Amino acid sequence: MAVLEAELTGNGPGGSRTIPWSEFPLTYFTTSLREEEMLTWIRLPKLGRGWGFGFHEVVRRAGDFAIVAAAAAVRLRDGVIEEARVGLTGVADRPVRCTAYEEAVGGRPPDEAAAASGTAVEGLEPVSDTFATAGYRRRIVPVLASRAVVDACTGAGGTA
Repeated sequence: MAVLEAELTGNGPGGSRTIPWSEFPLTYFTTSLREEEMLTWIRLPKLGRGWGFGFHEVVRRAGDFAIVAAAAAVRLRDGVIEEARVGLTGVADRPVRCTAYEEAVGGRPPDEAAAASGTAVEGLEPVSDTFATAGYRRRIVPVLASRAVVDACTGAGGTA
């Protein structure tokens, strides 16, 4: 939902309100829904032609929460990345966007996306837990982010 820039609707006794995805997750298993509200609608904007999508994750077992996951939505135009959206989970207390990486790949051809992947960790302070260390998460983020972007470019009709 982060890379698609979803909007959510919460309804309660005071009426309904629209919540942008960027404001919805607050921390682990906690959202910005008020106690008396219920989530009643999720709007995913329709993305036009030229968009592709990619997703990669590291999990212990199929169906587990991801240790780290990366999702990407990329729009190509004339053989270059016109817009990239990259989101991560497993590196903070809520899903995050890799804005530095998004900016770094903008205007580049798909085959250069992996070269900029080091920017995917800018501003991240991953946590350590019983499944992985913060250092491991920092090392795996660029790998998963670039794979997701490459797959998204392929899906958008480009080659990487």
